[in-house]
Amino acid sequence: MQTGLPATVAIGRFVLKSPFRARSMSIGELAIACGASAATVYRFCRDLGYAGYKEFQLDLAAAMAQNDAFTLEDFSGNASPRAIVRQVFEYNRQSLAETARLLDVRVLVRVAKLIQRSRKVLFVGIGASALVARYAGLRLLSLGFSALAVVDPYLQIFATENVGAGDVVAGISHTGQTDHVVEAIRAARRRGARTVAITNYP
Repeated sequence: MQTGLPATVAIGRFVLKSPFRARSMSIGELAIACGASAATVYRFCRDLGYAGYKEFQLDLAAAMAQNDAFTLEDFSGNASPRAIVRQVFEYNRQSLAETARLLDVRVLVRVAKLIQRSRKVLFVGIGASALVARYAGLRLLSLGFSALAVVDPYLQIFATENVGAGDVVAGISHTGQTDHVVEAIRAARRRGARTVAITNYP
């Protein structure tokens, strides 16, 4: 607990000093750690421009993920194959644990029910997100759903012109700002399709 500081300053200092710890704390836990109330933490988030604590926490986690990016250059030149394998597996374990922590299960269930009732599911993505779109489409096809991945930006225009109220269109974009994907989602929504965004940024 931090004492002798205005509550909002204590919260800000705690988050800056221990971001990895803060991103996994509930609003009540963060409040106790900073010697503040949950209401003060909520106001702190609102003052920063967030709708609430959940949005602040998601953005903090996304920022930490960006700064904690992993590349093969992180390995020293004399790293053993065993050490490399161990580090790759640990990175993936952390990534899965972080994803599980950030998932909103209620939204996930809503999307699953939409897909269950849909005529067809369309996944749109470009670049690295195209790989995710293809994999998602194949997985749903293997489960007996009518699913398709469209990864060419021009084909996405035509594909989303042929969807309707019984369809689900999922746009995949790491930043949530890929122009072609955003426009495809907007076009699908105008046609009456149910739309889903899969992104690392809330």
